[in-house]
Amino acid sequence: NAKSVYNFLEKKKPSYIWNLSGSYSNNFYKDFQNNLIINFNIFESVRKLNLKSKILVVGSASEYGLNYKKKPISISEDGDLNPNSLYAWSKVSLFYLCKYFAQIHKLNIIYARIFNIYGDGINYNLFPGKINKLIKLKKLDINKIKGLNSKRDYSDIKDIVKKLKKVMLKGKNGNAYNI
Repeated sequence: NAKSVYNFLEKKKPSYIWNLSGSYSNNFYKDFQNNLIINFNIFESVRKLNLKSKILVVGSASEYGLNYKKKPISISEDGDLNPNSLYAWSKVSLFYLCKYFAQIHKLNIIYARIFNIYGDGINYNLFPGKINKLIKLKKLDINKIKGLNSKRDYSDIKDIVKKLKKVMLKGKNGNAYNI
């Protein structure tokens, strides 16, 4: 809740805040709470306490939606946002909340849109997590997999962590970075 966030930040006065939390349930209330309200509470607390913390917030490639439906394209940070799910909508809303607090209240907020991840600890709701689980359970039947025509780039979670650190240290206030 807002009070506990405020009290924690008042006590710790962090130089850096890494908020990698969120949910991708496609349940409006859950995603709104976890992707917007929690971040709003952090931003408001930093503002009210006049902290100079640098804040890193994560978004998602899903914010771009189906902009590349007809042919593969390179997606840039300033590309059109076209959310195609409640989760994606909550992340787009978060992006604009970050922009608001960075521009109007001069908070130092960096936004990182994370694309496809694989590696240890990946949630089983994500495609690589599902495949990993099936492999571990020895229930993956390659003959039953369909729709293998799509192409995506995947990054190892270890590489994502390195890139997030670089963005946190070198990223510019109010900017979004695709990772």
